Amino acid sequence: FTAWLQSVFKCPCVVQLTDDEKLLRDRTLTYEQTDVYAFENARLTSMP
Repeated sequence: FTAWLQSVFKCPCVVQLTDDEKLLRDRTLTYEQTDVYAFENARLTSMP
């Protein structure tokens, strides 16, 4: 679907990766820890 959007609209598709849901769920996490989780999630879900 993303490739189709890029093709039809001739523009890059930007997907925002938020880490705020983890921060709100577990108040003991630091912002730096949730930032690391966001990057890990991006690596796990990205396709080569």
